[in-house]
Amino acid sequence: NSVKGFVEGYDAADSSRASALALRDEWTAEEEDQYRPHNGYGNMIEFMEADLLKHDCRIRKSVVVTRVKWQRSEVMITTEGGDVYRAKQVVITVPLSLLQEEAVAFEPLLPQITAATKSMGFGSVIKILLQFKNAFWKTPATNLRLNADLSNLGWLFSEAEVPTWWTQLPEESSLLTGWLAGPNATKRKDSDDQVILQEAIASLAGIFGMSSEDIAQQLTHSRVFNWLADPFSRGAYSYTTTETDEAVKKLEIPIEDTIFFAGEAMAKSPHTGTVEGALESGEFAAVSIKNQRLIF
Repeated sequence: NSVKGFVEGYDAADSSRASALALRDEWTAEEEDQYRPHNGYGNMIEFMEADLLKHDCRIRKSVVVTRVKWQRSEVMITTEGGDVYRAKQVVITVPLSLLQEEAVAFEPLLPQITAATKSMGFGSVIKILLQFKNAFWKTPATNLRLNADLSNLGWLFSEAEVPTWWTQLPEESSLLTGWLAGPNATKRKDSDDQVILQEAIASLAGIFGMSSEDIAQQLTHSRVFNWLADPFSRGAYSYTTTETDEAVKKLEIPIEDTIFFAGEAMAKSPHTGTVEGALESGEFAAVSIKNQRLIF
């Protein structure tokens, strides 16, 4: 039960589909320390954007692609607003869930790609950020009540409705991040953010032996990110099924040297579901394009 809870509550996976051997490899390869970019991932995105602009790339933001019409060495991309972009090649990096649900129409169709993506796993996640007046879990009263020293609390796994939580350790902060993942998140796809927030507060109350009212009084800011309800993600990140390895082999083969796929789900290392995996697969696609000696 503990392993199943970890698979669903941390890896955001459906335990009936996830590969046990892949999870073993992932868990044994993980570093004990956790790393975060200073001031968030926005800095990294801005760095990459600046580098692209230096190389004369053009970036179009808030443009929703609806169709990719293609033939060898010719691609025509149509947007929701009716704009058309043309290129000799294209790299598709949308989340795996959008490929599974065929949110972008390919013409001609790519049934082999759709079948491959549907054999892979894509997790469900609702993330809750709660900012408190102070780190109440470090107070002597909390430690005495729970008979435990929580001064170095990093990760917290429980059997509460919102079971997984983490602090910003080693950074001093009064922020707690809640993680509702896997099938339990899927059940709440259409739930109102306030309902989810109340579940989160009740979960912390049970975990720390406090009343929901006491938790709510400590709260200064909150934000619920229901990634399932986001039309551009429809979930969180991929997880490995017993069919994933074969699916990735199909996805890494360019379609007529014209359509390339990249993204965290295509990573061949244990970095599936991570920023590292996304960068790795992007580099692999870039090298594949370069080796074709075609102009992008």
